[in-house]
Amino acid sequence: MVGEHFAVGAVAAMLGGGAAAIEEACEKLARRQQFIRPAGIHAAADGSLTPRFEFRHSLYRQALYRSLSGLKRSALHLSLGEKLFPLLSGGKPELASEVALHFEEGCDHARAARCLLLAAENTARRFSYRDTIRVLRHALELTEGLPPESRADLEVPILQRMGDAHYALGEMSDSARCYEAASNFAVEIGSKSSQLCALVHSAVPLWYINPVRGAEICRQALEMSRELADPLLAAQTQLAAASFRLLYDEWRNDDAEICAHAEQILRANGKVKFPGEVFYVYVLAMRGDYEEAHRQAEALVNTTTNPTTRVLASGANGLIQLLRGRFGDVRRIVRSGREIAEKNGETPWMYIFGDAWLHLICFDFDGVQRVCQINPRSDAEEHAAWTRTVSRISSGYEKLHQGNNTAALEHFAEVRDVQVTPRFFLHWRWRMQAVLGTIEALLRAGDVANARREAKSFLESARSVAEPNMRARAWEISARVAMAGNDLDEAVRSIENALQILDKFDTPVAAWQVHRTAWLVFLAAGERERAGKSRANAIEVIMRLADSFEPGDPLIESFLTAPAIRRIFERGTSA
Repeated sequence: MVGEHFAVGAVAAMLGGGAAAIEEACEKLARRQQFIRPAGIHAAADGSLTPRFEFRHSLYRQALYRSLSGLKRSALHLSLGEKLFPLLSGGKPELASEVALHFEEGCDHARAARCLLLAAENTARRFSYRDTIRVLRHALELTEGLPPESRADLEVPILQRMGDAHYALGEMSDSARCYEAASNFAVEIGSKSSQLCALVHSAVPLWYINPVRGAEICRQALEMSRELADPLLAAQTQLAAASFRLLYDEWRNDDAEICAHAEQILRANGKVKFPGEVFYVYVLAMRGDYEEAHRQAEALVNTTTNPTTRVLASGANGLIQLLRGRFGDVRRIVRSGREIAEKNGETPWMYIFGDAWLHLICFDFDGVQRVCQINPRSDAEEHAAWTRTVSRISSGYEKLHQGNNTAALEHFAEVRDVQVTPRFFLHWRWRMQAVLGTIEALLRAGDVANARREAKSFLESARSVAEPNMRARAWEISARVAMAGNDLDEAVRSIENALQILDKFDTPVAAWQVHRTAWLVFLAAGERERAGKSRANAIEVIMRLADSFEPGDPLIESFLTAPAIRRIFERGTSA
């Protein structure tokens, strides 16, 4: 029952006898060199010390085990499972798989399934999500013969956790199917709250692979939350739905206000259960509230056992550090995530995205292409919108730096074309990045009229979102367009607006470009002192970004040797 290696305490617990008598019997058998031999002293699950023995050969144990009747074996397993079960909540969760086996052999499938849920949490803590799914599938099999009331408490959480594990692996379709099965089962048992929870969870992968379907699921969930008349459920659903719309559809101030209000309600009540919590971290990052976003992301990474929440929180942390200009931290997050994923034979899909974004910011265009190719998966097409978009933007900027403005414009146009590039996570921000590239290409081609038209439209779009990087860049590119059109007054006004944003937000990725343009604008306006300060500010921010890397990181050279960066260092006080 207790294996080839066993402790006297475990045998005593199973048989209900005294440990001293059992130890004496084992010692006699060991002295006779029959069947068993001593194996030292063992710390039992409850912390006490107990002698340990082992069978001299596995065949001895198998023969003794088979000599028992099936009924007796089942009763002994059940007895041991009941003795060990309290230890799971007493600080020994690692025993969950062992206890589950005893309950299964003891024909108590309900308690076996509950123990397997705990075992799945253990594998999730080790980031071994394939094992998590395997354990949960077995738990689901054990529920098949249970009465409806027992199945109701088990199948919905089992299916939801399977959906969580598939999401962490980047298997979005499988994740959505598990959540849908959980929702359908909740309908069968008449649990509206469980159905609502499963619906909101299913929106997580569905928004990723099919935003139209994701939006529809959210509408259903919102209607259901109103029917239930539960303020906390309603707030959780509103937070999730509004966060999804902001990140996958477009930025609307109304949705941002819904998020803030719902989050306030949930914090006041100390209850956030739905996945809106982690997506709200991304919303905070897009609003430029980096400190709070970082605090919440770190808290989730360090406390959650939910695979979906953890991988999303880790990804959010990488994005936040990227926007804060802490490139070395991004590298560490990416490296750690990739090592864990690859150790478990998985593709680090979330970390590929952050890595590609960092290479793009550092002008390592070849590196972007290499990173975007790391996805040898059967479901790689589910991630293709993101990787293709980053690849196209990278190709556009690479062509731009090569002086091929026409090719650059073609790449940027593909990103802006909704028929070519469908909606995906933060797609609106990447389309704005493509517009910036378009304006840059038009300026280099000397097409000031079209550059002015694009810049005006871009400024309107940027002012409608909360993201400070894009708002600062919109004013910065407007200043450059005004300079190209010999409208110095407009250039000064635009760059002043960009500098005001930097006064409110620490946005170093945009800041060095704003200060670079301010240097040129103030130099043209004859304000040499302000020009000199702006150039010095640009250099200070650039070096802060470079110094955030670990020494010797190849991206330092890629960043500092880029033409746009090099010109700031090489040109003194002349434009």
